[in-house]
Amino acid sequence: MRFFPLITDLEYTFTEIAKIINGELIGENGRICAISTDSREKFNDPWCFFAIKGEKFNGTDYLLEAIDNGAKLVVSEEKISCPVKVSN
Repeated sequence: MRFFPLITDLEYTFTEIAKIINGELIGENGRICAISTDSREKFNDPWCFFAIKGEKFNGTDYLLEAIDNGAKLVVSEEKISCPVKVSN
C-alpha cells in the first residue's frame, strides 16, 4: 500500500530535500527525479525512498532493497546506518 502516489517529474538535490524536511544529509549531495514509499520501485532516473513506519511494516526494513532497486537517497525518521555507500 502506498501512502501517497508515486511522485515523478521533479528535480531536487539531496540538500534541498534535507532542508524541506528539516533533516540532516549524511553523505554526498546528488539529485532525485522521483519519490516513492515502495522499495520495489525501479526507475531509470535517480529516486528517493521514504522509509515510513506503519502499523504492519517499517520502511527501514527495506532500505537495502530500495538501494538495490536504484534509490539514490533514503529518508527515514529513525537513525539508520547504511552498510553501502550511495553516491550520485
